[in-house]
Amino acid sequence: MRPRAQRLSLNGRAWRFGEAPPQPLAFTDDDRAHVAVWRTAQVPGHVQADLLDHHLLPDPDVADGAHRAAWVETRDWWYTCAIDLALEPHQRAFVRFDGLDYIADVWWNTHRVTRHIGQFVPAHLELTPFLPRDGRSHTHTLAVRFWGPHAWPEPRWSWLDRLWKPIARRLHRPPESLCAYHPRLGHVRCQMSYGWDFAPRLLAFGLWDDVHLITTGSVHLRNVWVDGNPNAPCAWLELDAARPERVRLELRWQVVGEPQTLEGVTAVVNLHPGRQRVPVRLPITQPRLWSPWDIGTPTRYALHVRVFDGDGESDARHTTFGLRRLVWDGWRLQVNGTPFFMRGVNWVPADLLYGRLTRADYEPLVRGIRDANANIVRVWGGGLREKRAFYDVCDELGLLVWQDLPFACAFLDRFPRDRAFLDLAETSAAAIVRAVRGHPSVALYCAGNEYGPRRNAPLVKRLRRAVQREDPTRPFKPPSPSAGESHQWLVWHGFAPLTTYTTDNAQIISEAGLQALPSLDTWRRAEPDAPIWPPNPAWVRRYGEWNKAERYVRAWLGGRMPRSAEEAVLASQQAQAWGVQLVVEHQRRRKAEAAGVLIWQYNEPWPAISWALLDHDGRPKAALKRLARLYAPVAPALDVPPAAYARGDTLRGTVWVVNDTPHPLDNLRVRILEGGRVRHETTCTALPSAATPAWRFTLTLDEPVWRIELWRGEQVLTWEMYDLRRVDMGAVPPAYRLRRFVAKLVMRF
Repeated sequence: MRPRAQRLSLNGRAWRFGEAPPQPLAFTDDDRAHVAVWRTAQVPGHVQADLLDHHLLPDPDVADGAHRAAWVETRDWWYTCAIDLALEPHQRAFVRFDGLDYIADVWWNTHRVTRHIGQFVPAHLELTPFLPRDGRSHTHTLAVRFWGPHAWPEPRWSWLDRLWKPIARRLHRPPESLCAYHPRLGHVRCQMSYGWDFAPRLLAFGLWDDVHLITTGSVHLRNVWVDGNPNAPCAWLELDAARPERVRLELRWQVVGEPQTLEGVTAVVNLHPGRQRVPVRLPITQPRLWSPWDIGTPTRYALHVRVFDGDGESDARHTTFGLRRLVWDGWRLQVNGTPFFMRGVNWVPADLLYGRLTRADYEPLVRGIRDANANIVRVWGGGLREKRAFYDVCDELGLLVWQDLPFACAFLDRFPRDRAFLDLAETSAAAIVRAVRGHPSVALYCAGNEYGPRRNAPLVKRLRRAVQREDPTRPFKPPSPSAGESHQWLVWHGFAPLTTYTTDNAQIISEAGLQALPSLDTWRRAEPDAPIWPPNPAWVRRYGEWNKAERYVRAWLGGRMPRSAEEAVLASQQAQAWGVQLVVEHQRRRKAEAAGVLIWQYNEPWPAISWALLDHDGRPKAALKRLARLYAPVAPALDVPPAAYARGDTLRGTVWVVNDTPHPLDNLRVRILEGGRVRHETTCTALPSAATPAWRFTLTLDEPVWRIELWRGEQVLTWEMYDLRRVDMGAVPPAYRLRRFVAKLVMRF
């Protein structure tokens, strides 16, 4: 009896790596003999992560460690792995790299198998022609040669771009790689790693995602995914046949955790040589729907597929899927027939060396989003297609995912238009869609972040085509922000008062936030030789913008400066939380018109003075703690005219009860406490998927600090605090209004 198909993980420490002399991209030889020292390596990972493990690099999180790693970019690097493999005459063998970053040659023994380019394009390579199929075990060497960033090609700009480039760079001088016509625009990879306004340049490269060795019969099952349509679910099988073949397909599925629900179907198909897609309908009895956690249960199915040819089982794959209905109307969304208000956060790569992230890293981070009562996470376009574990955890927890494609921030410039770049962009987008489309949590694809769709029409057209070809079941949105959407940066970048949030009438505010200092412990680890207060050169290294932060910190402190490091941390974090409260409650009160709000940003890749709600060492800032109340599915929201109120002032306003669930809540008690005593109590019915005015009032304040509680029976569902003494209002400086107007034009065109 022949061996079963096998899928062997090559992850781990069986790899070795070493430095090679830098070569131009035209180089195609095997120069492993020129590697002076071979060291153990961890895969997945990065060159920089392996050097760090061997104490050959400083910790990039500490002081100027990231800057001191720049020399790695000027070298080339080899990775090798010894593999024992026995192949029978009827078997085939493949190697699959889910993440080769960025330009590499793959070698099997002494054979150069392929030249690879693109961080997000997998390399799925057949090794059969290079192997003896005699049933005996042989030791082989799998090797990958990486070119360092020194050799990565420069973008090909048109004559018009070359003429405009020096002018654009004088007009707009942002930090790091955000300057006009930066080389990053020509590389389809993690844009943040070139340096951003919350992370330093560290071009981590290497084997950043999973590697597998696969053995099969004559027919290889390359991929399988289920489209998720609960009315007529269909499994799509991508098969690769070595010869014309009649095969039998067996598909078995069950609800995850419920083996008694096992069902199945069998199909017989004729295959031609090469790759082909085969659809198989899944007649699921009484389908159970996957729903976001706050409106239902995220039920998942496990699917096992086996392929039989004339010699027996040829290949097999296991995956999971979910069934749900998504209906979009502009930015308004219904999930399984229920209106869905998006309470979200923006996700950025969780580490500068993101290749070393595992499920053990992803799970607590994503669970923290769920614990904050968010129901959607945007994977920002300056970052990644995250690893599978990220999407698995979102599936399990019932969190929707908004997936940006990896194109970000072309302001006074544009992405290249040459065919080679556009081909790579389309291939990369298609690969990203194929990697994530089987996850029920993924709700939409977006062309990226903050670049003009008209100025970049060739790119957007290619991205749209890739998405619609690979997954027509989900919408494709143009670059964010698009119609009906706002990135509200008059606050912070425009020095606007926090009350500006309450004047934004976009359907969805998908970016809004303020910088805040990390905890003192996080700062001391990252900057052991510099104080966190007062502002100093370490602030510049950590991307702190005191010229902007001062405006909001002083507002929270009543106009004065912090008097200590502890007060500086407290004031910056409380100012951040204050702004988050204003924008969240503004959007939630507007449920009849608004579709959602996503705070910028949830996490950070490096200890920074950033907009992150959770600092890099995992310590939550005050805004994240508050967000769990602000994002509760049922929550109060106070609406009063902005002013600095004092005892004895007349206060007019409305207490709203926001209900994002599909069920009405009867006899909900709304209790207002003023100075620790009950000022007013009323009962209301919180209508489903609605904001309900529970109490309209005009009164004289006894104490300008309120606590509003929502009670159901004898249980407090949630509560919120309102310090009516504090206000941040005033006019937006004219220069920044003009800047905002120009920015909107740039993003439109």
